[in-house]
Amino acid sequence: MHLPSLIAACVLTLAMLAGCASTSTAPHERTSTADRGILFRTVTVKGQAHRYAVYVPWSYDPAKPNPTIVFLHGSGECGTDGQKQAVVGLGNNAMFRPKQYPFIIVFPQKPDENQEWEAYDDLVMATLDATRREFTCDASRTYLTGLSQGGHGTWTIGSLHPDVWAALAPVCSYGSPRRQPTQGVDTSDATVASKVKHLPIWAFHGGKDDVVPIQGVKDLIAAVKAAQTQGDPEPKLTIFPEANHNAWDPAYGGENVGDWLLQHTKQ
Repeated sequence: MHLPSLIAACVLTLAMLAGCASTSTAPHERTSTADRGILFRTVTVKGQAHRYAVYVPWSYDPAKPNPTIVFLHGSGECGTDGQKQAVVGLGNNAMFRPKQYPFIIVFPQKPDENQEWEAYDDLVMATLDATRREFTCDASRTYLTGLSQGGHGTWTIGSLHPDVWAALAPVCSYGSPRRQPTQGVDTSDATVASKVKHLPIWAFHGGKDDVVPIQGVKDLIAAVKAAQTQGDPEPKLTIFPEANHNAWDPAYGGENVGDWLLQHTKQ
């Protein structure tokens, strides 16, 4: 087993032990005090069952609205197990840095790496809706982030539902689809930018990324700036000069993304 896979397996095991590996396909009542850590759930979309995961922080209080993140994984975590997407990128940082990430985090999993996230828009929103029914989520503090394919998905899903998100944080992202385009969805930089121009955006990329060229996110940031009018928040782009494709490590591990997200509330 390769080292990254071994680390992910160890993190997942710890998460399962910490959260008692709660798995269910049945509807849930609002959680009180029992379920914390990473929990495994199933949602049905268009007659098809999909596994997903939810991270519930130890600070979760069902009596008050809790900030919520939807995390979109990269191509390497595609599948149907409903687990591995929760331990690469944001998930392991949330578990080991709980003070930085006092969020409920939703981890949908798309099965096909050859399709982009916009092809699974219904799945993303269904997992968020199911999580909102089970837990006390704050609709005014719901954020979207993701890495690689999920970074692309952050832009596109963000643009498809701009009224849902309080802020976006795409990591090693790109604009135009690198895999099979989704019929009927306009993912051009100009269209995406016109729909998310009013949202706070903080993008991250590795300066030496040889998987997703950095020019893609630069073009997106430029498109957002070009579409903005007075009062729209200027998008941020942080480049890690020595990082390759794994810009998620310094982004989620050291840039206080959680604090930045919490500064923003949906208007």
